[in-house]
Amino acid sequence: MKYLSADYPSTCPRSAVSPVHADNVLTVHAERGFALMPTTNPDSSDAPPAPGPGGVKPAVLCRGNTAAAVVAQPAPRARPARRRATGLRSTIPADLSFEDLVAVIDSREQHPLDLAPLRTCIGALATGDYSVCGLESVIAIERKGLADLLGCIGQERERFHREVLRLSAYPVRALVVESTWLEIERGRWRSKVNPSAALGSILNWVAMGLPVVMAGDHARAGRYVSRILFIAARRRWREARGLWPACARPERRDAG
Repeated sequence: MKYLSADYPSTCPRSAVSPVHADNVLTVHAERGFALMPTTNPDSSDAPPAPGPGGVKPAVLCRGNTAAAVVAQPAPRARPARRRATGLRSTIPADLSFEDLVAVIDSREQHPLDLAPLRTCIGALATGDYSVCGLESVIAIERKGLADLLGCIGQERERFHREVLRLSAYPVRALVVESTWLEIERGRWRSKVNPSAALGSILNWVAMGLPVVMAGDHARAGRYVSRILFIAARRRWREARGLWPACARPERRDAG
């Protein structure tokens, strides 16, 4: 039995194809996904070759004046049907609760706050001391005790100024201080920082776009930070949920 490569071009005119006797059948060894199909005798009453697997249609190749074979050519693949998105909105909770969120505490934080009822985990934050898991690039909260705050105003002024600039790039940012405005104004501390200079530095950070929250003490600072994290995350959740109906609309079907 003779074989002809499936890569041989079929350029012969149809009139040049001569009948092929049944005892001299040629076949083509199919490559690259082509099915192997035998030729038939044109003089016989046999029906034309039926399409092969997957809707493959036969075609005639020729060489010189002799018909060579019937080779199967793959039909175009049908596009897979896309599932319609229905009922997706019902799978998303209407709102968030404290128990749904996980607060991230920076691993360098030496005196972590109690953020109950939020769940917490330790992580490495690029900026700030507190954020929400999944929203680390959106929320950044910095905590400072009074001694830390005075150090940022005095010897570490330049370093903390760069920190303020990084915090300003976050959509949700804040500086939570474990002190009060009255305590800052009175200046009853051992540091050499002048109360007026301290107050001016804090107000300058506010003017730069960094909100400053005077919590008063460590326990209240924990409650304030927990609330800020929750409110910020809930706002993002509601914004994302508002976009969901557009994603859940059924797809349009093409006419015909």
